[in-house]
Amino acid sequence: VKYSKQAFDLFDQAQVKYDIFNKFRKGTYKDELDELYNAIIFSDDEKKKYIEMLMYISGFRDEYNVVNTVTSTCVASEIARKLGSMNEDDTTKLYYAAILHDVGMLSVPLEIINASRKLTPEETDKMRTHVEITVTLLRGRISDDVLNIAIRHHERADGSGYPDGILNQDMNTATRILQVADTVAGLTCRRNYREPKSKTAVIAILNDEVEHNKFHRVIVKTFIDNYDEIMGKVKEQSEEILATWSRLNNQYDQVTETLSRRST
Repeated sequence: VKYSKQAFDLFDQAQVKYDIFNKFRKGTYKDELDELYNAIIFSDDEKKKYIEMLMYISGFRDEYNVVNTVTSTCVASEIARKLGSMNEDDTTKLYYAAILHDVGMLSVPLEIINASRKLTPEETDKMRTHVEITVTLLRGRISDDVLNIAIRHHERADGSGYPDGILNQDMNTATRILQVADTVAGLTCRRNYREPKSKTAVIAILNDEVEHNKFHRVIVKTFIDNYDEIMGKVKEQSEEILATWSRLNNQYDQVTETLSRRST
């Protein structure tokens, strides 16, 4: 009596007509989904809202994911605006790449992400797989231009980054910006095991990275010269988005609790 007979009969008809279970077993349903998605045409505003929705969903696992993504996206967008050398199309690609760059982190155990100690070599390798998983999740679903920016946020100009160890000459401006923005987010966002770094500490770390040929000098200088303005906007956007996330999270908890009661 847990299920409606009408709903069950409809499902049974669908199973006979569409061979649902067999498609799940073989994985062929994925091809049908891809065909369906390719047939749907979204407006630019719908695409933006859909991708932003992914950011909120990631926050159901860990609030840090939302704060980090908002910070990275805001810092990257503001650096690009201050530089003034990127066209609108490239700026839009950077925006989407910033939102999606850490989606693979959903596969990394929270005990590794929130570890209050130095990670073991095995845990470091596990952490780094988030880039490969991002490729797996997004390849063919977003443009290669956006994907290539997103998956290179841990690369460095001297070739010491990962996953491919590419050099400065193989990067574009958007890639270099996201690398700095992601680093700023990592330094300025509060974690379970440490407080945010101060402005003085962040600037010192970024300048040191420039001196060691990790980051592009002009991009870092642009951020530092506009530090207060950019981080002020980060604070505004973070508070607004976290308020929305909090409402969604509360609704999620309420729905989960209701379903749990019904199942018992």
